[in-house]
Amino acid sequence: MSGICGIVRFDGKPVKSEEIRKMLAAMPNRGHDAEGIWMDGSVGFGHRMLWTTPESLHENQPLVSEDGNLIVTADARLDNRDELFEKLGIKEKDFAVITDIDLILWSYQKWGEDCPKHLIGDIAFAIWDRLRKQLYAARDKIGVKQFVYTKNENRIIFASDISALFVLKDLKKQINVNSIENSLIFDNLKLVDLQNTFFNEIFRLPSASLLKIKNKKILIKKYWDPSHIQTNNNSVEENGEIFLALLNQSIKSRLRSAFPVGVELSGGMDSSTVLSMATRLHCNPIKSFALQFGDMWCDESEYINEVIKQTQSPLFVVRADKLDYREKYSLANYYKSMPDYPSEGFFLSMVATLEKAEEENVRVLLTGQGGDHVAQGNPLFLYDWVKSGKIFQVLRMVMHSKNSWMTIKHLILKPFFSKDGLNFIRKITFKPVPTPILASNRIEVNFKDIIDSKEYFSESNKLEAQSIFGSTQALAFDMWHYNLAGKMNVEVRHPFYDSRLVEFALQVPKEQKYDFKTLKPFLKRMTKGVLPEKVRIRNDKKTFEEPVIMQARAHINLPYLENKGLFCDRFIKKNMVKEIKEWHGQREKKYSRLVWQIIVMEAWFKHHNHHNKRK
Repeated sequence: MSGICGIVRFDGKPVKSEEIRKMLAAMPNRGHDAEGIWMDGSVGFGHRMLWTTPESLHENQPLVSEDGNLIVTADARLDNRDELFEKLGIKEKDFAVITDIDLILWSYQKWGEDCPKHLIGDIAFAIWDRLRKQLYAARDKIGVKQFVYTKNENRIIFASDISALFVLKDLKKQINVNSIENSLIFDNLKLVDLQNTFFNEIFRLPSASLLKIKNKKILIKKYWDPSHIQTNNNSVEENGEIFLALLNQSIKSRLRSAFPVGVELSGGMDSSTVLSMATRLHCNPIKSFALQFGDMWCDESEYINEVIKQTQSPLFVVRADKLDYREKYSLANYYKSMPDYPSEGFFLSMVATLEKAEEENVRVLLTGQGGDHVAQGNPLFLYDWVKSGKIFQVLRMVMHSKNSWMTIKHLILKPFFSKDGLNFIRKITFKPVPTPILASNRIEVNFKDIIDSKEYFSESNKLEAQSIFGSTQALAFDMWHYNLAGKMNVEVRHPFYDSRLVEFALQVPKEQKYDFKTLKPFLKRMTKGVLPEKVRIRNDKKTFEEPVIMQARAHINLPYLENKGLFCDRFIKKNMVKEIKEWHGQREKKYSRLVWQIIVMEAWFKHHNHHNKRK
């Protein structure tokens, strides 16, 4: 795990080493084991390192090529090292001293701008090409590693974290009001730009994208497009075997560590599968870190204990219901060290979990993140079937739905109506979508996300890609998990988000991954004999409504909400402000997730000392 940064000036003025050092100092969550800078007139690169893989112990960054023409700084873990050795014709015997940054440099020398297509793993890197006077950067296919930048006519500045950009004097911190408004829309898909951030003039490089800048002209383009992936014709057994082999390969790749390895264990199928398979692959004990919630409905101790019994993994528990959310684990403390993005969901307790991992000297923490998105599928394949004339097949499958008539109206009748007809059907057959909570009646969404793309050959593929590559997932990576873990000297790795596994998962027929009778049928078939039966056959999924209420209750303060915040700033509708004030005294906590989302945004907004009155 690393932190990277750099400045390239177009006006010929020199970059000061003090500027690079300040940027590195602003990223303490990116590692403390090593630090380096490289300077050459109007260009400067910086790097700080947290050792995780055995090869990283030999890394020295920024790395300069033997001829001195290329300079690289990278936050990267390559998972196809053996393949790259072969492709690059490397015949050295001591592969252990060849670092991932070496392989990135040699890949660029061999394939040029096409090199990201050959790199598998979690990657963000930048290369200064002295001969071409060109900056080249790229980010991995899934977008696990961060890369943010700002540009004007005089220079471009990039870094792993937004905080590192704001240490420079000529960059003013201004909150992007449009991004706030888009993020507060109350629906299932967050309308957040894949390129804009919550600050004006600060941008993220999207996943599977490269950036090239020369003569002040910037080019950003995709080097990999999941919309072209089509469904295969394999049987469910064949696809299950391939998927399990790829998941095994992914877990094995992510176990590459020079330090103890842990697993973030929830009790669900995804993290339980990761721990069970990792235990078989790893010669040393793998430590587990779990949240428990006491008497709350969401507590999954019974499933966690079944997995621990089978794997014999040492278990370290954090009681989420006993944490002090008013002081030690408060939003105010959280934003002091993690100010770049307003987080959401039940995340404060993860601070305590990661602290526990750090205490146990765990530097690599595997998660089950992505299992829902990659292995679960969605019912929109029925929509595609209807459009292709498979009416009777659809009817047979729909009869297993809990609400078959609703499914018929949505997935069978819908394709035969015009846009006006579809809107009419929605009004008479579905619960109305909650209206936006914003005071403004006009919301402009002027960006392209996967949900807007017409390139996907089916609706089900588009929805699946949205869950993996869309704005909600992009923010999940950028917001807190990776950066927060780094603060505790821990690198999180997500086996389900291996690009090889994701590519294959998008090829699996959607009816193999989704049915109306059981949760994650595809994963259930594959994990027979891998998971304890109690965990494998479970058909429920716990929600975190109670913990969210617990967090909100610890932070909600009526005078605080009434004065000098988002509410007085007229972001929120007056009737919604009234609902929130009444929420404090309600027995049944209506709108609890929405209340928490606004509290989180309020605290973040105040942290950055934004003016009371909207401009």
